[in-house]
Amino acid sequence: MINNGKKGVVYEQYVTKWAKSPPKRLQIVTFSFLAKIFNLQNSAHLLLKNSWKSAIIFMYIFYERKLAMTDRELLEIAEKAMENAYAPYSKFKVGAALLCADGTVFTGCNIENASYGASNCAERTAVFKAVSEGQRDFSAIAIVSSSGEETFPCGICRQVLAEFAPNIRIILSNKEKIPVSYKFQEIMPYIFSLEN
Repeated sequence: MINNGKKGVVYEQYVTKWAKSPPKRLQIVTFSFLAKIFNLQNSAHLLLKNSWKSAIIFMYIFYERKLAMTDRELLEIAEKAMENAYAPYSKFKVGAALLCADGTVFTGCNIENASYGASNCAERTAVFKAVSEGQRDFSAIAIVSSSGEETFPCGICRQVLAEFAPNIRIILSNKEKIPVSYKFQEIMPYIFSLEN
């Protein structure tokens, strides 16, 4: 059995009745899934040695961990990204962590330039990285700054977010490091889009 504390027990109880003898189609889907995240040999080893029940429990735990990231965890990733900020002019460092619908996270930091117009914000850095890797569906973005205060995205970043994720959640951190969440419509009720 895969050990995941109380969650592992819940998953085991949930799948015990039907996971002992899964239909052929389920076996193929499960095998294919595991083959993607490991390699074919390791997948076969897990399925043959630890039973189908363990393999299916593993899938539940994998998806739960990948998709159910907390706001606090996303903020911590943004804080780590802030360490890479290049801000010799403003001394104001910003980090962002963009959560995609599939659970993937892209980070960004602000990158300044002697020609101020060539500077880029942390939020746009994260979005551009994600889009360049083929991602288009975003669910949340966490933003932190060296000020320790809630730091909202600037107007240009809001417009970029509106282009790809008009329903995204904005997660900020206050001085007590407590996550504060806003709906995108709250910080930008009117957007400019292709419909305009």
